[in-house]
Amino acid sequence: MQKYKNQIPIEKFNRIAANKRIGERIRNIREAKKIKPEDLGKRVGLNSNRIQQYENGYRTPKLELIKKIASALDVKPIAIQNPAITYNVGFMYGLFELETFYNLKLKKIDDQIYLYFENTSYDQKSKEINNLIAEWFEQQQKRDDALITASTDEERENIINNYNNWEWNYPELQVEETPEKIKEEQLEKRIAELQKELDTLRKNNG
Repeated sequence: MQKYKNQIPIEKFNRIAANKRIGERIRNIREAKKIKPEDLGKRVGLNSNRIQQYENGYRTPKLELIKKIASALDVKPIAIQNPAITYNVGFMYGLFELETFYNLKLKKIDDQIYLYFENTSYDQKSKEINNLIAEWFEQQQKRDDALITASTDEERENIINNYNNWEWNYPELQVEETPEKIKEEQLEKRIAELQKELDTLRKNNG
């Protein structure tokens, strides 16, 4: 295989792209919330220079630091973590995964290609995804409708910030799935199944 002088191994490219994307997310949220680098640094125990190194992609924050930064910015950690679609090939593999697991389909209308999740009677996952996308669409519509009637720059900025905060803290309500919680739900499901079987037996036996 021919080696090019400036060729970067794919693993290193992925790491660089991930670092850059995490840094961009931190900077975008910080600036949207009008927080200075030095103020963010104080909240997480770092100086402004270290914060800028993360934002510029020179360093990668570990998970615990990501959690601290997210808490300081009042967003969820996932809002600043790498979404693994940081370059074109990664984006395509993300779509391939959606095709495999959530029934993502393509449709061409005129010269435009559209993506959609096909609803089927047997595929609960695609239904759930469509419900989530419908929720997202509703939030976008509320934002766009509010922007149309907004009369000042401050009002428009607040509308956009409210929408961004919805994204950064999505989902708004989230119950932690502890092992005990999962086990309790499994037991409740099994009890319901056994009760149904018992009712059927009693019915058949008169």
